[in-house]
Amino acid sequence: MSNLVAKIENILLEGFLDIICNVSVVYLTIEGNILGEYNSVEELANCAVNSALMKINDLDQRQKVFEILSQVND
Repeated sequence: MSNLVAKIENILLEGFLDIICNVSVVYLTIEGNILGEYNSVEELANCAVNSALMKINDLDQRQKVFEILSQVND
């Protein structure tokens, strides 16, 4: 699980603003073509987003990453 959180966090920190979205996060949580339970995906996304937000200073990047939480939680 921590490996997936690290992958998601890396995308959030290093990815271009136009490719960062909830689909990127969900795609990274797919293991072997099997999407885990929604609660697992949500938990992974929350951990990665919260961790990334603590490391981001750029306001545009912060806003884009923060939006992922609302998209995943919908």
